[in-house]
Amino acid sequence: MVIDLATQPGTPATSLAPKLTVNKLDINVDPKHVDIKLHGGLVTKIASIVIPLIKNSVIPGVIKQVQETATTLIDTTLDDDLKLYGSQITLPGTDVVIDYGQVDGSPSAKNSVLSLMFNGTTFEAGTPSKYQPVKFDAFDPKGKQIQVHLADAVLNSAFQSLHETAGELELTQLLDKLNVTIKTDDFENVIPELVTKYGEGQRVDITLSLTEEAHSAFSPAGQYLNGSASIKMIVQGETALKGTFNSANFNASLHSENGKVFGKISSNFIGSLEDFETTLGFTAEQLQLRLQ
Repeated sequence: MVIDLATQPGTPATSLAPKLTVNKLDINVDPKHVDIKLHGGLVTKIASIVIPLIKNSVIPGVIKQVQETATTLIDTTLDDDLKLYGSQITLPGTDVVIDYGQVDGSPSAKNSVLSLMFNGTTFEAGTPSKYQPVKFDAFDPKGKQIQVHLADAVLNSAFQSLHETAGELELTQLLDKLNVTIKTDDFENVIPELVTKYGEGQRVDITLSLTEEAHSAFSPAGQYLNGSASIKMIVQGETALKGTFNSANFNASLHSENGKVFGKISSNFIGSLEDFETTLGFTAEQLQLRLQ
């Protein structure tokens, strides 16, 4: 099977969706490798006529039908679905849209390298983000065979839209769609009181809202991130913890090598903790120090 990978207008038409076109589809079956056995009465007497007929006429006809059906499914049904669903998605319960359509000029093949570049920006429906995709060389010849690169516009557009439109983001509802459930055990090393009070394996619902627009930037010195956010943790219908972390910032240069993480954290401040309430028996100062 040879398939051409290209783009087509998505939904909306200003966004590019993937498009697949079957260039060649061959299915070859050698009749010598087809084993057919007929049993019972008169059938066995005409086997020498029926079996070659099935091998040389019926099977090639079935194969041809499979080829035609597969080509039609890819060139029409699949491409129609990609046109409708292959460029944008609206986060459930919000007006926040994530554009994962392809950037103009992608896909491309150069020096035996296939590059796919996606928009990656997040914005309020009907209002383009002030952060736009940045074109860059998506392959480092000194790097690995498979590479994934992330521009800061991806993060900053998400911070902007979440701050302006989302209000309280039901983080756990989004994770549910990925079949991921946050439980009290997941915080055992940071907030063990969740397990002590509510027990092991209890679901933790988390809502998050950005109280001011966060910002991230990449530089040769590493990645910088700052912002303020309110968080609420609910267990068994009770608000176990809530608070606002103001002016948190983080600057680090990290990389992995042979399964280990290396790098340097040049600055790290969890933020001042305000509007704090909890049922877990510790103070805001104690939690801030523990997280720091």
